[in-house]
Amino acid sequence: STTRSGGRRQSLLTRSPSPHQVELARPECSLSTNTRDHVFSTCEEHLLRPRLHDHDFSHSVFTVRGFATQAECEELITMGYRVLDSYDRTDRFPRERLPIATKLDGVLLQRLLSYVEAQLPNVALSFFGQKVNLGQMRRRFSPGEPAINIYTAGGEFNPHTDKEHLTLLIPLDPPGAFEGGGTAFWSDGHIMPSTAEELKSDELDPSRWLPHDHTVRALAGTAVIFGGDVTHAGLRVTAGTRHLFVMSFKLLARSPAEVLLMAVQRDAMATEEIPVGEESLAAGVDEEALSEFMDVFI
Repeated sequence: STTRSGGRRQSLLTRSPSPHQVELARPECSLSTNTRDHVFSTCEEHLLRPRLHDHDFSHSVFTVRGFATQAECEELITMGYRVLDSYDRTDRFPRERLPIATKLDGVLLQRLLSYVEAQLPNVALSFFGQKVNLGQMRRRFSPGEPAINIYTAGGEFNPHTDKEHLTLLIPLDPPGAFEGGGTAFWSDGHIMPSTAEELKSDELDPSRWLPHDHTVRALAGTAVIFGGDVTHAGLRVTAGTRHLFVMSFKLLARSPAEVLLMAVQRDAMATEEIPVGEESLAAGVDEEALSEFMDVFI
C-alpha cells in the first residue's frame, strides 16, 4: 500500500507520521486498577487531536495493559484456527477474518464494561448515555464480530471507521511473532481533499491517503479502546503471523418490557422454576436473540 506525502509515494507501513502531535493524557485513567478479580497494570489515553470539551472522547485511543491473560490470548488464537479449519477450502488469504461466539468473548466484554464503569465513567456517558449498569443494556455487535483477524505476510486492513459506539482490539501474539503490523490511527479522515466525483474512488486509492497520526503496537493482552468515529487501519504484516481479537458494538437502552422480562426470568431462576443453561439470557450471552424476540412481540 502506498500514500502521497510531500509529493512522494511512500509505504503505508514505513512512512513517517503526520506533523500532528498526538497528546498523551491521563485525565480519565488510573494506574494499577483492580476491577473485580482482574488487575490492570497501566492505562493511557492518546488524544489524536485536542478535545472540543471536557467529555469529548471522539478522538481518544485508550490502551490498557494486562487486560487479557496469556492463557486467554492463546485460547482466542485457538478459537480462530478452529473456525478457519471448519471452512471448506484449503486456500488461505493474507488476512482472514473469523467470527467467534464463545463464553470467553462474553467474559472479555463484561470485563470491558466493568472497567469502563469503574475507571472511565465519562467515556461511558459519552458513548452509551449512562455511567452505570452497562451490562444490562442491549448489545448489538458489528456484523461478523466478535472476531479473530489473522494476518500473514502481505495482510493488512484498509483505513476505515467502525461506526459503532466502541471498539475493543486485543493483540494476541508474543514479541517476535511477526514483523510489520500494528494499528494506525488518523486524527480525522484519511483521504486528501477532492471533488465529490473523486471521493468514492479515493477510498480505494492509497496514493490519496493522508499520513496517519499515531501507531499502536501493543503487547499481547493489551486492550486498545476507541470510539466508532476514529479512522484506523491494520498495517501490513511483512513476515510471520499476527493475531488480533476484534469486537465493535453498540449498547442500547432496553424498553420497559425488556426490563420486565429480564426481571421475571431472574425471579424464575432464583426459585428454580425453569431450567436455565449457561447460554441463557441471564448468563448475558443471547442478548441479540432477545432483541429480535422483543421486536416481534412488542
